Amino acid sequence: MAGDSMPKREARNAPFDEQGWGLLQRDLDKVFRLLAKLQASGIDLSVTVGGIDVADHSARHENGGADEISVAGLSGLLADSQTPLAHKTSHQDTGTDEISVTGLAGLLADAQTPLAHALAGVTHNADTLANLNTKISDADVPALAGQFGGTAASPDVRGIRETGGPTLLTLAAITDGQYVKRSGATLVGAAVASGFPALGYGTWGEFFALAELP
Repeated sequence: MAGDSMPKREARNAPFDEQGWGLLQRDLDKVFRLLAKLQASGIDLSVTVGGIDVADHSARHENGGADEISVAGLSGLLADSQTPLAHKTSHQDTGTDEISVTGLAGLLADAQTPLAHALAGVTHNADTLANLNTKISDADVPALAGQFGGTAASPDVRGIRETGGPTLLTLAAITDGQYVKRSGATLVGAAVASGFPALGYGTWGEFFALAELP
């Protein structure tokens, strides 16, 4: 009997030959056909791992499932088109994905208020400055002040600035034939005194004062 056991051990440890693989394939086919018959007859053939049925478990990986999968951790393109969630605030001012209109082409839907800028700066060229008069009616023209009066379309000078103070001197009424003299911060008209009309002084006192005569 000892002599009969040695060949059996060697046979069990010997590698499969073509005949052995053929027999294994035949046995597996029998097993699969048997499982198919059992399933067709209504016998439960569910496979469990750790008490969980893994034969049909896609629901576990879907939204709300026990083992839900997030596409955020997956690469590639999803098979179905995705509708973006509401996220406009992320693209607005100070948002996490703020969009600057500087990088966009076309016209904005809302009218834009220009920021303060110099007319002589790089923002304007000869063409825009030449068209300024045609657009001025749509602009806010500042009111004239200081020694100017009238309107923006027809301004006039209403005084001068002397360098002594300096002081802004406003022109008062000056009739024909009068000379101009200063009275405080006003330039007024004064009549020429009779006797020396060619000199242009109002009185003898003014004449001697200007001439520095005793």
